[in-house]
Amino acid sequence: MLSQRKLKLIILLLLCLFAFYSCEKIADAAFSDKDDIEMGATFDKEIRSKPNEFRILENPELQRYVESIVKQLIRSPLVKRKKTYSYKVTLLDDDKAINAFCTPGGYIYVYTGLLKFLENEASLAAVLSHEIAHAEKRHVRQRMLSAMGLQLIISAVLGNGSSVFQEMGLQIAGTLALLSNSRGDELEADEWGFMYLQSSPYYQGAMSYFFEKISKEEKSTKMSKAVESLLSTHPIPEERLRANSERIRKAKIQPPIPSNLLETRYKTTIRKHLRAGSTLDGEPIDDRG
Repeated sequence: MLSQRKLKLIILLLLCLFAFYSCEKIADAAFSDKDDIEMGATFDKEIRSKPNEFRILENPELQRYVESIVKQLIRSPLVKRKKTYSYKVTLLDDDKAINAFCTPGGYIYVYTGLLKFLENEASLAAVLSHEIAHAEKRHVRQRMLSAMGLQLIISAVLGNGSSVFQEMGLQIAGTLALLSNSRGDELEADEWGFMYLQSSPYYQGAMSYFFEKISKEEKSTKMSKAVESLLSTHPIPEERLRANSERIRKAKIQPPIPSNLLETRYKTTIRKHLRAGSTLDGEPIDDRG
């Protein structure tokens, strides 16, 4: 057991860390990938214990389809934690949520509302790539570290980290607002997601399709509540659209073609597995290909 003197010394050293290092460096130094996995596993268990709040869509074929896209993405040599994190996909049955998120440890959740909102497989790949980047860059844990500060680090130093990370997982499950990303986190995830797509079969600039559709809805006088909710947790689509367009220009990406957008295959799959209707105030799914 630590003496009071040693405990004070530890606290002093931790204060010095906060003074001279970023949250990212402190998080990487103080906590392991195992801690991330424990937090994500606790979150996943909590999600599955609340069927009234989180309706899990039991559709193995559709889940395998989305997982097949994730497997293509994590083949990128830039995805460093692919052998450590699970990158397991769970589908959430909520047509009013145009969203996906990835918790620490690589647990990916995709709402049916997002699947119906998107228009091609490449756009879904771009969104999933963005979420993988959040996990790889440990954004959620950095925000939790900022919120809990010394309490979290001291618990880890004293050997109480396990219970703390379980509690963090429960807190995230209790309010998904904790998964909201900062402007900097979103832009970084966009950039790394773009790079992950480079070694995939998908059009690398496909995130622009998503941003353009969101921007169009945002400017509409009849913006759906689903889009409004998305914008509350995923800010600044116009800025992100401009940044993605600049990435496409600098990388000299060729215009998309049917074989790297996969619009027809995507829409056929979504129609086959998801009920009629869409997230846009009851309008049918767009049928162009």
